[in-house]
Amino acid sequence: MSRTSLFIHVIFTTKHKKDFLTEDIKQKTIQHIKATAKRNAIKIKSINATSNHMHLLLQLHSTQNLAYSMHLLKGESSSWVNLNKLLKGHFAWQERYKAITVGVSEVRKVKNFINSQIQIHSTISLQQELKEILTGNYLNFTLN
Repeated sequence: MSRTSLFIHVIFTTKHKKDFLTEDIKQKTIQHIKATAKRNAIKIKSINATSNHMHLLLQLHSTQNLAYSMHLLKGESSSWVNLNKLLKGHFAWQERYKAITVGVSEVRKVKNFINSQIQIHSTISLQQELKEILTGNYLNFTLN
């Protein structure tokens, strides 16, 4: 039997980066994504969101596919938000997402980063965060 530790930090935004996720909708959507992941044996090690984007730290099994997992979590959650009429208009996630592999030694730092999203975004914009993530400097924003 194979043992793997495939940790992936995933970030995706609302369509056009609109501030759709009020605190209530954010919490309901997070709970729904967790339930969907559990039903599909996708391990979420950490999850958090702001009004316009979501962060996940996933631990995938060697037989799991990131693209399929994201299609499932994003597609199912946006359908659920619309089916339950949590917003007056149509809700959608941006088609694309960013995914960064995470070494085992960085898991704690990434969890702290994800859990600190409100504090982080009180000092930097989403654009700055995404830029720092792409350059690999984003863990410097972790608040200890």
